Amino acid sequence: MKKIVALCTFALSVHSLSAQKKTVDESAYQSWQRINSKALSYNGKWISYSTVFQDEEKENKKQIIVQEAPKGKRLVLENINDLKFIGKKDWVQYTKNDSTLLQNLKTGVKKLWKTKHYTNAIEGTDFLYYTRPEAEKGPFFLQRLVFYNLESNDSISVNNIKSSRFLKNKSIVYVQIEKDQVFLKHGIPGGKQETVYNGKASDFGDFQLNDKENGGSFTLKGNNSSDFNLVYYFNLNTNSTKVLFNYDEIALNDSGFSISKTAYSLNENTRFISLLVNSNKRPENTQIAKSNVEIWRSNQGTMERRQELLRNSKTLPSEQKLLYDIQNKKVVKVAATGEFDQVLMPESGNFKGVFAIDKKPYTVEVDWTFNERNDIYWVDAETGKSTKVLTGVFGTPIWNPQGNFAVLYDEKEKIWTVFDTASLQFKNISSQIPFPVSNDKVDMKSANTAYGIAGWLNNGNTVVLYDQFDLWAIDLTNQKVAYSITNGFGRKK
Repeated sequence: MKKIVALCTFALSVHSLSAQKKTVDESAYQSWQRINSKALSYNGKWISYSTVFQDEEKENKKQIIVQEAPKGKRLVLENINDLKFIGKKDWVQYTKNDSTLLQNLKTGVKKLWKTKHYTNAIEGTDFLYYTRPEAEKGPFFLQRLVFYNLESNDSISVNNIKSSRFLKNKSIVYVQIEKDQVFLKHGIPGGKQETVYNGKASDFGDFQLNDKENGGSFTLKGNNSSDFNLVYYFNLNTNSTKVLFNYDEIALNDSGFSISKTAYSLNENTRFISLLVNSNKRPENTQIAKSNVEIWRSNQGTMERRQELLRNSKTLPSEQKLLYDIQNKKVVKVAATGEFDQVLMPESGNFKGVFAIDKKPYTVEVDWTFNERNDIYWVDAETGKSTKVLTGVFGTPIWNPQGNFAVLYDEKEKIWTVFDTASLQFKNISSQIPFPVSNDKVDMKSANTAYGIAGWLNNGNTVVLYDQFDLWAIDLTNQKVAYSITNGFGRKK
């Protein structure tokens, strides 16, 4: 009897719980919200976000929530736009009713930002900055660069700026004009400003920083020259300069083209640069005449033809690619007009060769395979001689930043390879990893199945590859054994 009573009581309790459970219906869906437009402050102490309804037909509140981590102050800012964290501590900038406001989240202090010029922040500092035009001074368009310190509430400015670049170390490189003199300077805003170059203002062209941001190049007018024909290297560490080459001494041996005389992103020992070449011929009329008859070439894919019809213009052949060997003062043609679809050059200006990609043999088959195959060529940077190294493969090589190693994922063998410039072959490197580097569970077998490449270590001599769970470091110089950067932690979890 007791068992029967207990069973009935249990059944009633289950029924009661079932009755209390709310059904997920349309009204529940309409109440669901998700996080949107999130951002984190520089010091990591504040986060901002907005919420939006999953149901797109519902109107969202025009508000941004700012929360102090982990469980501190919470602010709800109504009817504002363009909120962003500024400074190293507790400041935000936003617009409201066509006004720009600066607000300290800790103290609540608000400041009206009165300038109408576009204002930005130097990340990792307490500086805001903007530029405004100077009064007209001769042939140059000059600007004043103004810095405002959020914490000290004062401003400093640099006058007569022709051009400027901000560096990752929070300093600035700029060209300043004073009367008829030009100065290439650099320094921290408000700190010591150092001069790299000084000369006649009308003789200075433009400048470019290199990827390391420790120097670059600028152009000057040589004696009796109307163009900026001289290219100089400058070093920000030593404040020194040296001439690299003269554009007037570069011979293209083709009257149909001319060189764009510009500065380059050079390092001190850069050997090769990719010349910017312009055609002197009248541009070809690529417009397709309207007709009721659709005509295409037998070696032209349907997709390419459809794209031509959509933009109403013919597809032009790829442009020629020319390198200039600074060391030997010669031009090297690595690709003729229409020869290759793409030329892959390393970021570094020091390399033995480049890769050229040719997709033309597989243009038509893309219409039914939807995957682009290509032939890969190795082009010697000294001679311009091209050699086919792979035929009909998916994917392209990936250079390290230094330009001395390139890796490629082999879709057929499901392995990672590195290019050997001596034998002109791609050699297996993923055999050093005791686990598969490809994902065989992808739905589309024709898709790239590699888990991927994470990056480079040891000055580009080590490539970091993924398996399903961990990261592996492969020494491309063969001096060290491959090892797991994550120490197998991913697989253990």
